Amino acid sequence: MKNTLNRGKIQILIYKNKEGFIGVCYETGFVHFGETEKKVRDHITNSTIALLQTIEDGDLSIKAINQKPAIKYRILFFLFPILSSILRLSNVSFFTEPINPRLLSNA
Repeated sequence: MKNTLNRGKIQILIYKNKEGFIGVCYETGFVHFGETEKKVRDHITNSTIALLQTIEDGDLSIKAINQKPAIKYRILFFLFPILSSILRLSNVSFFTEPINPRLLSNA
């Protein structure tokens, strides 16, 4: 499903490395590093909402929606689910967040 200004979803992969947590959003291409899983998840979600609001305001092309991350992160996005189920990795999390900037801005 392609995201639009009215509705969509983002999928976030968060994994732990030596320095902290890295989050990758498949739909926007955002990659964020942070100290905690929650901070990474919140940052990517808020960045996506800001991106959609910027597009809605006319300051950015609609083509900015549905960007993909760099190839190394796309590979990880598909490898980690397989590896985590086989190896039972506890330092990998997946989230799917519904995104509707119009609803969230009225909250």
